[in-house]
Amino acid sequence: MGLSTQRVGNVGDLVAGTPAQPAARPPTLPHLWVVCPAIRILLCFSAPVLLAQGGARLEGIVVNSATRAGIGGVGVTVVSASAQRRITYTTTTDADGTFHIGSIDQDGEYKAEFLKRGYRELPPDHPARRPFRVAAATGKVQLHVDLAPIAQFRGRVLDADGHPVPEALVDLLGPVGGWEDSLKAGKDGVFVYQDSLPSKSFSLRAAPAPGYPPPKSKENEPLAWAPTYYPDGTDRSQAARIVWGGDADLDGFEIRLRAVPVYHLRGTVVDDAGKPAAGVSVKLLPARPNEPLPFGLGAPDAQTATAADGTFEFSAVRPGDWQLAAEWKRASQTLQGFTAGKVSRGDWDDARIHLEAPFAIKGVVEFPEMADTQRQRLYGLVLLSNESGFTPAPAPYNQDGAFEIHDVQPGRYRVNPIGQPPGLYLDSVQLGGRDVLGQKVDLMDGSLPIRVIYKANGGRVRGSVEHCGGIMVVPKDLGERSRQMLPWTPCDESGRFDIGTLKPGDYYVVAFDRMPDDDSTADPAFFEGILRQAESVRVDGGQTTTVTPKLLTMR
Repeated sequence: MGLSTQRVGNVGDLVAGTPAQPAARPPTLPHLWVVCPAIRILLCFSAPVLLAQGGARLEGIVVNSATRAGIGGVGVTVVSASAQRRITYTTTTDADGTFHIGSIDQDGEYKAEFLKRGYRELPPDHPARRPFRVAAATGKVQLHVDLAPIAQFRGRVLDADGHPVPEALVDLLGPVGGWEDSLKAGKDGVFVYQDSLPSKSFSLRAAPAPGYPPPKSKENEPLAWAPTYYPDGTDRSQAARIVWGGDADLDGFEIRLRAVPVYHLRGTVVDDAGKPAAGVSVKLLPARPNEPLPFGLGAPDAQTATAADGTFEFSAVRPGDWQLAAEWKRASQTLQGFTAGKVSRGDWDDARIHLEAPFAIKGVVEFPEMADTQRQRLYGLVLLSNESGFTPAPAPYNQDGAFEIHDVQPGRYRVNPIGQPPGLYLDSVQLGGRDVLGQKVDLMDGSLPIRVIYKANGGRVRGSVEHCGGIMVVPKDLGERSRQMLPWTPCDESGRFDIGTLKPGDYYVVAFDRMPDDDSTADPAFFEGILRQAESVRVDGGQTTTVTPKLLTMR
């Protein structure tokens, strides 16, 4: 990633660096060039402008998001947001990551961009790219910006005898239930990941490509290659954590695939009347606790069909936790069934899958009275999630609040509303007159409709913390904490934050110099540590609470 070139094509542009040839200008307007070597800025004016000595100053620091060290040589471009008169300033950060632009003479809204090779470009919605106000009357403006380094992560996949495994499938894994990224090794077994790593620590898993020959057995015992966690574990609990310091590439990581014995898995599929079902498709899938597969089941390890008596068999199943998913098309209906079990040191002979017709769950999202223009902007989703690995597609709702979730199988689910209507907070999810938000509930054909209730007149928390990257608001009540997503809000360039529409109650408020990564928030010890240093606040409906929490530094 290199520095982008600012193209200028409007009369009145102020350009830093060597100026482009100006577009046709009125011949009566003289040009005035002013060189400012102290801040490495060259300004070109299309009309005589007197440099105000009292103009606003812009300064700040750009740091490595992983190491927190200042980054030198970052290209900084500041552009006015005015469509009438475009003004551009550019400079470069010093060795310690600081930059300074002196005497910005025209008050108004500006935007900034920060670019350096080897660092990820900030996304358009990043807080550092939001417009900020510059005015001589208010004096200095300060910016604090984090850039994520792009790392090269290299390794290779070998078999048990040290031979390269061509085109092996490699997964980088964050915390359980968190981020996951995949890539394929080359024909020499070498894999290279070139991107900004999503977090500072992760684990690694590799598996052979489909069709790769099975391992040879010295005792003629059937074997299979197991998905292997770095360095050589067959279970995620055996995976070594790879820690990235953020200041260097990672190289030399070698995974040796493990050969494991395989066993038989046999079972029977019955229909909704309890009779054996022939010709039913049965899929064998790894069961990964706390890692539900959204909106489907993913690719199976193996697939077969039932015989005339409803029986099925998988002849080479490695030890581990497994899911079985069956699907049968009968006339215009599609029946489905699921079960789960464990293969350890012997065959699994008695698996049984009961097919049932999927059903629909209806519900309504209830809002307080509001203007039609507000109601027209309402949109969100309601998602059912369970631990079987099967998740029905979420159902959208709009201004009338009605929704219907299709293809639901009988089972235990959590009801998860997604998206928060502006100005409202999620109060409860009702099923049969009981609040089940954050709880598992049994759903079956004929279950009562779900009611999702939003309310207005929530409380607000606002304040400011110097060098704040983001604010986290955590309910003190453990039940409330498990019922909802924890609100995160980035601070603006001046460290201010404003979090509205909170459900009335008691909260902890924590300020961070940058947003914690997935690894941190998935660790219970993380919360125990930060909440001991958090600020306690009481949030009342319709009231604003001002707080100045202590700034915590993420390592």
